[in-house]
Amino acid sequence: MKLILPLVFSLISLNLSSQTFIEQKDKHLHFAAGNAFGTVGYSYVYLKTKNKKKAIIGGLISATLVGTIKETIDSTQPNNRFDIEDLAATALGGITISVTFNLFNKKKHVEIN
Repeated sequence: MKLILPLVFSLISLNLSSQTFIEQKDKHLHFAAGNAFGTVGYSYVYLKTKNKKKAIIGGLISATLVGTIKETIDSTQPNNRFDIEDLAATALGGITISVTFNLFNKKKHVEIN
């Protein structure tokens, strides 16, 4: 139940802006960057702690932090602004890869007789 409510909220909010997301190549690049930095954050935290929940948070934080830094730098450029949708696409990439790693990183219990 803890996972269902955020998932439904995410799908609804994604559906509301999915047309904009699909049409803009820039959002795809932000999503890919979120995947890359989410991978780095997830892997680093998981290797240090062996805790999947902390690793998911680490992946999300690293992707969001890099996205925030990038958008802050962009906002200092002429005719540019801090784009919250770009930041959302980057964070979504970080969440996606972190959850995917968590799904496929199951421990298999092997009994030795």
